[in-house]
Amino acid sequence: GTAEAGSTITGKVGTTVLGTTITDKDGNFTLTIPVQKAGTTLTVTATDDAGNISEAKVVTVKVALPTNLKAVSNSYNSVKVSWTAASGVSGYEIYRSTSSTGTFSKLFTTSSNTYTNTGLNTGTTYYYKVRAYKTDTQTTYSNFSPVVSAKSIPATPISAKAASSSYNSIKTS
Repeated sequence: GTAEAGSTITGKVGTTVLGTTITDKDGNFTLTIPVQKAGTTLTVTATDDAGNISEAKVVTVKVALPTNLKAVSNSYNSVKVSWTAASGVSGYEIYRSTSSTGTFSKLFTTSSNTYTNTGLNTGTTYYYKVRAYKTDTQTTYSNFSPVVSAKSIPATPISAKAASSSYNSIKTS
C-alpha cells in the first residue's frame, strides 16, 4: 500500500499486532504477516513521525480464487469445466448463464476441480464462472473467477475412410 513517507504501518487482528513495517521514501510499503484464516478481519493503520494515527483500513481475508478456468465441449450435449484447485478450500460452486452478462445460476457444488455439465442444447453457447469456499465456523467465499464459455458440439469423426464401391459411388465410413 501507500502512506506518508517514513510512517510506521501496523497490521492487527483485534488488539494483536501481526506485523509492522515502515514506508519507503515514496510512501510505499509491503506488510508481511502470518497466514490468516479466511474470514479473519485485519486492520491496518499508519502512524506518522508526529504520532498521528490514520483511520484504520479494514481488510477481510478471502478464500483463494480458483484459477485457469476452462470450458470445452465434451460431447454434443455436454461441456466440461475445469480449473486449477485453490489451496486450503473446502469446495467450489459452479455457476452458468446463457449470456456473458446475464444472470448466473448456481449449478453444482463440488470438492473436485472439474465439472461436466450434461443435458445441454447442441450448439448453444454457455457461460461459466466458479468460486471457492472454505467452511470453518462460518462459510467464506472467494471472488468469482473470470467468465469462460463453450458450446456443446458433436465430436469430430475419427478414422474417416472413403473407398470406391462401384463405378459411380463411394462408400464412406
